[in-house]
Amino acid sequence: MEETPTINIGLLGFGTVGQGVYRYLQELYDSEKTGYNINIARILVRDLNRPRTVDVNPALLTTNPDDVLKYRLGGKPLDVIVEVMGGINPAGVLMLEALKSGIHVVTANKAFLTYGNSQKHKLSDKEIKRMHEQNEWPKDYNSMPLFVTTFSQNVNLGFEAAVAGEIPIIEHLFRLPSTKEILGLEGIVNGTCNFILTQMERGMSYNQALKLAQEKGLAEADPSFDVDGIDASQKLALLSSMLLGTKINLSDIQCEGITKVTKSDIECANTFGYKIKHLAVVRRHSDGSIELRVGPELVKRETTFATIANESNAVALYLKERENPEIFIGNGAGAIPTASAIVSDIVEVYRTPSESRSPIYNIFTGYPEKVRLHDPKTQWYLRLQANPGVERVLRNTVLRNQFSSGVRILKGPGDLGAAFPLDHVFITSESTEAQINDVLNDPRLAPYKVIPRLKLRIKKEI
Repeated sequence: MEETPTINIGLLGFGTVGQGVYRYLQELYDSEKTGYNINIARILVRDLNRPRTVDVNPALLTTNPDDVLKYRLGGKPLDVIVEVMGGINPAGVLMLEALKSGIHVVTANKAFLTYGNSQKHKLSDKEIKRMHEQNEWPKDYNSMPLFVTTFSQNVNLGFEAAVAGEIPIIEHLFRLPSTKEILGLEGIVNGTCNFILTQMERGMSYNQALKLAQEKGLAEADPSFDVDGIDASQKLALLSSMLLGTKINLSDIQCEGITKVTKSDIECANTFGYKIKHLAVVRRHSDGSIELRVGPELVKRETTFATIANESNAVALYLKERENPEIFIGNGAGAIPTASAIVSDIVEVYRTPSESRSPIYNIFTGYPEKVRLHDPKTQWYLRLQANPGVERVLRNTVLRNQFSSGVRILKGPGDLGAAFPLDHVFITSESTEAQINDVLNDPRLAPYKVIPRLKLRIKKEI
């Protein structure tokens, strides 16, 4: 019987995700299914004595990156470096060094992969020297040099785990024979936001739901990266680049978080047949314009997205001449779901020739095209603080000139409780965001001291 080949790996980082990878390989990994053993040879940590949730051989641990990147087994370098440190520095420096040494890299680091808007492809020898001396990625470069190095060194860079937990959407987009058949993609891609909104549906306030998410390890002490929409925007930048076949910068994406959504908004949406979900959307239009946004939207209660609860993720992929979208559902947060995606990538980058994955790397080494954003017509959920009487003005004067069928008033002053004594809630007819903004800035509303509290799209099916 032929001996099962072994993939020797090094871990850069041993926090929640790194320990999740260790646990997955110890407890869940099936070498008979993949055809490969995976051996963790070295692990980079910040503190050798820090308490950990796994029982690991201390001899594997080191605080020196060279002990991992330059480690040799039988005179050969490691096969794959797994970067799970996160952030820009020193993660970017170490990943580039591994690739330049001919070692494949797997990462879940969406922050680094979407960093900056530079179009510089290659670091000069002087810049590389300075980078290593300072252990810091050059500020005027993005992640492009990593992808360029995959070509020069014939190595792979896997980043499936950077996007939607255990949902293999990057690999699926890569396997499609053409980007021309893709109409768009929508998804719940941040498990923390979805968990918080789910708990609010069940009666919690935003602060109560956030506290519970932190207690369960689904949100950091500073949760802004998740709840402000930054994490979802980084994921959408990677997904939309794959979908459109051209690099999309983070700055091209309209980004909103969930911090303005209240329990009352959840209840209002529910009475009208909707749930509020934090969505990432990319959609191309026939005139060449593109929708690129992240933010909370109202979705119909009977649709798939409305059923996605807690930290689960879901992605809907819309293709030409298909009656229904392809829908992918899986866990989007937690150490083991992320570890599953990372381990899958380890096997994939090791066994796949780098030239066969070059279409991915071409996308992220090309010059990004200028994006022309599309402002689609849709219904809107508006919560406004305003003095009494504003309903009549909106319905009979301002909105009549802007919308085809006026508005429906869901809640009036006092209906939302003592916390919002002057808040009004409206559902508009279809309008662009620009038209909504024109309404809110109309001088006829000035006497009513209108302050927009919340402005949410009502999801329109493709």
